[in-house]
Amino acid sequence: MRPGRAFMWVWMAMVGAVAAALVAPVATATADPPDRATAAISACTAPNSGDSCSVSNETATSVMVSFGITPDHSLCSGGASTGCVFSYNVNAVQTGYNSTAPSATGVGSGSTTCDGRTIVGNGVLANPPGGSFSCVTTFTWSASEYPINWSVTLLEQDGNANPVAGGGHQATLSRPSLLPTASFTYAQTANPGEFVFTSTSQPGSGPLRERWYSPDDHSQSPGPQRTWTHTFPAPGTYTINLNVSDSGPGSASATAEVTWDGTTPSGPSTTLTVRTALAPDSDPGRFEVTLDGTTILPAAGNGDLRQLVVDPGLHVLAELTAKRPDLFKYAITMTCTTGAGSQTVKGTVFLLDLAKGSHADCTITNKRTRELHCVVPNVVGQKLSKATRSLRKAHCAVGSLKPKHPAKKDTVTATSPGAGSVRAEGTKVKLTF
Repeated sequence: MRPGRAFMWVWMAMVGAVAAALVAPVATATADPPDRATAAISACTAPNSGDSCSVSNETATSVMVSFGITPDHSLCSGGASTGCVFSYNVNAVQTGYNSTAPSATGVGSGSTTCDGRTIVGNGVLANPPGGSFSCVTTFTWSASEYPINWSVTLLEQDGNANPVAGGGHQATLSRPSLLPTASFTYAQTANPGEFVFTSTSQPGSGPLRERWYSPDDHSQSPGPQRTWTHTFPAPGTYTINLNVSDSGPGSASATAEVTWDGTTPSGPSTTLTVRTALAPDSDPGRFEVTLDGTTILPAAGNGDLRQLVVDPGLHVLAELTAKRPDLFKYAITMTCTTGAGSQTVKGTVFLLDLAKGSHADCTITNKRTRELHCVVPNVVGQKLSKATRSLRKAHCAVGSLKPKHPAKKDTVTATSPGAGSVRAEGTKVKLTF
């Protein structure tokens, strides 16, 4: 039996359930979810010879830039007013999306200090210090704003307040612009042909604008809205599209085929959402996910999702590799959440017990590791010799036996940890005969 294939392994993780809204199968977003971890601010650059800059104290709404300046011209002396440095002009700017303040200074959202001298607004640093010196600028922004570029510019000025030729210095830094994601759920109401569509999209660089339309019955939402209630004119299958955009350059869309069979629901459905995640998200692994032995995701990667209407009762959620690399190269966890809470198991199988009208949200996380893992195989019904070979092939080891000396004809009736569990390589598995 191929490791991970036996979907009837039982990992006893019982999930409680509460009533949830009626939800039918939904489409997945056509835009991949952005990796928020890659949105960090870049290293600072200062191209002038002798200048330097660095970034520190970065938070979700602020960053500090230290800018070292080596002047290109000497200080003015003896009454000279041109060709030498009489003062410095400093300008700190940030740009981005969702009404980001265009200037870090002068609007109360930042401050610049040069060698103990504080400049308020885009100002002049008079009586410049001799030799090299440094400036520190703190940029801040609100949680709703998303700046992507920052700069601190220092100009050497002569006695006439004109820039001295070749006396410009600049420190710059940036970060990627996040893109939105698009996804939605939908529910049929008790009114004939009426469905409620709810966006579950995530913003990128600013607030979302969500628009709905159906080309099959030439309908659309009256304007941008998170939820759209629509009634189909007759039974049939209709395409529903959701387009989202944000205040930055990002857009995404999601599509679902919605079928109205002419009936109305008599009560709330029992629903299940299953998604897969990879760490790192660029890992090439692909996994087959089954529910009660039926494949629901044939080759899932990072961010793949399936939503289903299911019958109340027990369900077995299982995962196996769709192709190499195999499960032994991953630390695998399954987390299922309902309104009553969540539970996580380290394994490739999750047993769900869903009440009528409840909803469960399950995420399977496959984290690639350098070390191999023991994926406990299903050895129930095997004799000791065959069970030993199966365990070793699965990078596990034989643990204690109960009884200590089973007869040659005895077969395994239970294991601990249970079949489908993922443990460290060489983990000893207890066998009961």
